Amino acid sequence: MGTVTSLDPTQDLQTFLEFIYGNETGYAYSPTKNPETDEFKQYFFLWPTGKEELIEHIRTKTATHEVYYGPALYSTAKDAEKENFKGTNVVWVEFDGNSPAAVSDVPEPNIKIRSSTSQHEHWYWKLENFVKDIEIIENITARLAYHLNADLGCWNANRVLRPPSTTHHESGLTVTTFRWEPEPTSIHLFNGLPPVPVKILQEQDINYIPPVLDTIAKYAWGPDEFKFFAEPKIERGHRSSALAKLGHICIELGMSNAETLSILLNADSRWGKFSKRKDQKNRLLGIINYCRSRHPPVGQNEDGSAPPSENTEQPRLRVFTFKEFIETEINLEWVIEGLLHKKGLAMLSGPPDVGKSQLSIRFAEKLARGQDFLKWKVPKPMKTLLVSMEMPHEELHYLMDNMQMETEENSDLLNENLLVLPLGYSVRLGNKAAQSELAVVIDNFRPDGIIFDSFGVGVSDDLNSEKVILDALDYVHKTLRTGFGCFVWFIHHNRKAQIGNKKPTELDDLFGSRYIGAALTTAVNLWPVQSMIEVSNMKLRMAKKFDKFLIKRMTNLDFEIYTDPKTSNGKISIPSGVPDLDNRFKL
Repeated sequence: MGTVTSLDPTQDLQTFLEFIYGNETGYAYSPTKNPETDEFKQYFFLWPTGKEELIEHIRTKTATHEVYYGPALYSTAKDAEKENFKGTNVVWVEFDGNSPAAVSDVPEPNIKIRSSTSQHEHWYWKLENFVKDIEIIENITARLAYHLNADLGCWNANRVLRPPSTTHHESGLTVTTFRWEPEPTSIHLFNGLPPVPVKILQEQDINYIPPVLDTIAKYAWGPDEFKFFAEPKIERGHRSSALAKLGHICIELGMSNAETLSILLNADSRWGKFSKRKDQKNRLLGIINYCRSRHPPVGQNEDGSAPPSENTEQPRLRVFTFKEFIETEINLEWVIEGLLHKKGLAMLSGPPDVGKSQLSIRFAEKLARGQDFLKWKVPKPMKTLLVSMEMPHEELHYLMDNMQMETEENSDLLNENLLVLPLGYSVRLGNKAAQSELAVVIDNFRPDGIIFDSFGVGVSDDLNSEKVILDALDYVHKTLRTGFGCFVWFIHHNRKAQIGNKKPTELDDLFGSRYIGAALTTAVNLWPVQSMIEVSNMKLRMAKKFDKFLIKRMTNLDFEIYTDPKTSNGKISIPSGVPDLDNRFKL
């Protein structure tokens, strides 16, 4: 049976609820909203013993209120939070005016409900069994929503929707069922859905919401954009679309998700769409999810590919005349003058146990504090994200704790500017879905630079393959360097010493494809020399190469430049009789 015409609204409602909940026991959730005051109230009914009370509640409340219900059953009548989720028989999507006429690459839904005007629809798939694992349900609903271009705010397991035979008060229309197919759908039929290529935000993903005035002052608003944001009131029926429009404005201005949420919360406090609802933050995050999905990472489509050029008058591949090019107002900005520029691509290489990871962590620390790094001046404090793929959380914590970085002096700067992502596994820089997930993290925190430990683990593929390397570097160039304006610092290793090349410290000695060395703007090598470490310059594209020098590892796991008082000609002199340093923490 592909279509349904209901003659008895009460019977239609009962059949629908029995189809959704089946013979399972638990608390059914049916909140209401007063369309005049936006007051939101929660109601729970024990299913199935309270079936009649639930039906009567929906039937009577819909005359004066917006009535909703949750497709999931709950273990308690306390609240409809995820920790109280007991299970559900269905998965679903919601379309906000853009429902497709048909689908061919996913199972046909069991139920289609028109919630108000044309193409505002809810689709349900009845599963063969009652699923209690919330992660399974949310994984499928999120993938369905993204794949079908549905509302990305409606994938959560504690979502509420409109039951049939109720009134949508803003439009004055009745919620109706127009497809009904009782045969359940095997959950395995959803295995072929592609993964969501971007992270769908949840409430716990944003821990700090910046003050709205700080956010407003940070960006260059156009007069029309700011006038729209400052509107004191939006008419009913237009508030959702207004919040979505504002979300697009924020993202186009370059705001992070937390900053966008700050703006939306402020606007909603005046416009009153979700401000009186308990799930206000989640609903606004749903709007951000929707807007973010329409604005994939800079330089990419949703699948990570390059966007096509639709405007023939302004092609994506911009060609300058010589005069246009030379008169472009653009300046090279340095992170550290003479070593690494903003948007630069650096690599620190060397053999095992020479100190590459430890030196890179110290580099991140000095940038965070705005302190000098070895022989170079750090002009100001800068935010750096350390992505640890070789060391998991506990190992990296042990190392950094022994580095004694936490001091009262500049501790606030260190806390603000040194970000740590302790994975212990590869981010797979050549994978499209992983690229988008990493881009969301970077968009949230907006670091000045990113340190990856290490390049080989980050790629996790054949480093001698030109295609593998070019695919990974293409993402680094387009999204991280150009899109987000970050410098990128990789830790890598050289080829093993061989007869005829016992000291592989040249650019061609980097392990892997020659495209690696060709892409770098800065390449620095470390090499053990007795108890010292030689620092040499393999490549420096934007400045004069520096002379190699010696550093020594201190007992507090820091480094300092070794200076031989017996020499004055700048040449390296290896001291004799220097005792070996404690190498317990060598990496």
